[in-house]
Amino acid sequence: MRTLINLILDHFLRSQNIEKIEMWRILSFVLLMAGGGSGLFFLFEALIPIMGYVESGISISVLLLLVGGLLLFLNRQKTFASSKPSLSQIQDVFKNLNLESELQNNAGKIMLLSFGIGIALSQYPRIKKFADLYKLLK
Repeated sequence: MRTLINLILDHFLRSQNIEKIEMWRILSFVLLMAGGGSGLFFLFEALIPIMGYVESGISISVLLLLVGGLLLFLNRQKTFASSKPSLSQIQDVFKNLNLESELQNNAGKIMLLSFGIGIALSQYPRIKKFADLYKLLK
């Protein structure tokens, strides 16, 4: 089950490996969350005269925790594979980077980026305090 953030990122980044996500699906998730939030607010307001502020807040929190825990329990995946990448996988990633050719091909962009960062950092009036803090921590 994907989260809303993953759906939005997949849509805007248009990943090659992930199917195209439609804006209607994202809008439906947003509307569902807004409807659920307003429904919980009105449930809280309806419980106030019956139970009081603290008790109704506790009951809504317990309800949300139970539903969230139930959903996590039902959607759990039993995998025994390690989620940490192995050393060989990490080495393959760094071998495929070909950093020297990337630096040679994009030297102008890198110089322009560093120049822009230098100009941006010079505009901050308290940058000397950060530099002193860095020297102190070093």
